Amino acid sequence: MREIWKDIQGYEQLYQISNLGNVKRLHTDKKQGTGNYERMEKILSQRLNNNGYFIVDLYKNNKRTQFLVHRLVAMAFLHNPNNFLCVNHKDENRQNNHSDNLE
Repeated sequence: MREIWKDIQGYEQLYQISNLGNVKRLHTDKKQGTGNYERMEKILSQRLNNNGYFIVDLYKNNKRTQFLVHRLVAMAFLHNPNNFLCVNHKDENRQNNHSDNLE
C-alpha cells in the first residue's frame, strides 16, 4: 500500500497523518526572541496509552494536545456521513491503524 499524507484538521501546515497511521511534523521556520530557527520534517514517535491505543502529542501555539492516532486516521481518510463517534478496528488489533482496517 502506498503511503498517502493529509493535513490534520486544525493543525494544517504543522502536522500530517498518513493512511498507514504515521504522523509527521512539517518543515517550519520559527521565530524565537530575536533569532530564527528551522524545524525539519520529522516522523513523530507514538506511545501506547493504558487502553492499548497509540497516542501522539501535537503542539499549536505552545499548547500540547494528545490525540489517538486511529481517530486522526479516521478523520482524514474515512467517509462518515452519519457522524458516527466510534472508530472500530476491523481486525480488533488496536495497534493496526491503517485506514483500510478502520471503520
